[in-house]
Amino acid sequence: MGLSSMRSVFADDSRQSKCWEVGPFVFGVSIIIFTALSEMRTLSQVIQYDLNYAIEIFTAICPGVLCAVKGVRLWTHRADLYWLLRRFKYLWDSANSRDLLDDNMKEAARSTQFMRFCYTIVVTVLVTSYAVRPYILLIDHRLRPHPNESFDYSMTVYPSSYSFSTDTPFSYFLCVTYEQIVIVFVALYWISCDTLFAQLTTHICIHYRVCNL
Repeated sequence: MGLSSMRSVFADDSRQSKCWEVGPFVFGVSIIIFTALSEMRTLSQVIQYDLNYAIEIFTAICPGVLCAVKGVRLWTHRADLYWLLRRFKYLWDSANSRDLLDDNMKEAARSTQFMRFCYTIVVTVLVTSYAVRPYILLIDHRLRPHPNESFDYSMTVYPSSYSFSTDTPFSYFLCVTYEQIVIVFVALYWISCDTLFAQLTTHICIHYRVCNL
């Protein structure tokens, strides 16, 4: 997310917010929103005569918009998240020093960490498989040339009709590269929010059990 100040959350250092941290956030959310608007424009053009394609576009819009909202929420509540994580760190150290954490509690925390790792791998594989479609088609066209067909540079990552042309190799390369960057930010916000939710709810459960001892 570009929040380098979050690195001190589990250290004794105080949080030092950097002025440049706003840059990655503004850039990431802006390109996701621009792509979603381009998809909405395409949706309005095709919905009357190609329902299947319209459904495909709609299913691409929803995750993108949702991830943009997640990114905005992470950014606007970054200070609250920092102090919440810092508080959980103090509570964990305190409970551990007083031997209030049993093996089941520690195992719950470790299992959540493992599930976060697996979830990250699954999401990474999903977005990668979604992002490589243009490259697969281009490689297939190069390896198995069709004499009567030319590559029209119309297959992009997202089903969007942009306000710029992609009918040349250079513009197509720039467009696909831009979409790869969008995919990275979508995956980043997607994974960050979902794994944070899993870890935080697990620690809330553990500390609630500690309070009931």
